[in-house]
Amino acid sequence: MMRWSIAAIAVISFAFPISPASAGGPPFKNSDFKGDYALVLNGSDASCAGAPCPISITGQIDANGNGKITSGSISLNESGIGCTLVLSSSTYSFSKDGTGTITLTAGTDDIECATGESPLTTLGLTATLFDSGDQAVLASATTSPDKVVVAGTAASQNKL
Repeated sequence: MMRWSIAAIAVISFAFPISPASAGGPPFKNSDFKGDYALVLNGSDASCAGAPCPISITGQIDANGNGKITSGSISLNESGIGCTLVLSSSTYSFSKDGTGTITLTAGTDDIECATGESPLTTLGLTATLFDSGDQAVLASATTSPDKVVVAGTAASQNKL
């Protein structure tokens, strides 16, 4: 059973093994994160029945280079139960060292969920850019009640 709430998603600091300075180097700016990106994240929910339950998130976003995600969607799967969320009013921000945040927000009218429960509507991610902004390492962890932890990547689809 999925249990998600807006309040349960928190953006946290996270240490990454890849230094942006050594992999496509600073200075970075928001315009380095522009175009279509494919997202893949995996993790677990320690608060579900039979915990921990595996979670997978895949999706596509379109970043405008000015801190806004203009379109996209993510698909969530927790223990075989899935939801698709169409994104709206999503944002991102990166500092010169390539670290930053991405906040994905789903429009409540656009949620399709197999369980009929209220799914995740906001996902806050820490991010580290590298490869001149063509790649990003992503991570998120939450506190109670959901105890969700995910990590993954965003890869540019602009240079295929």
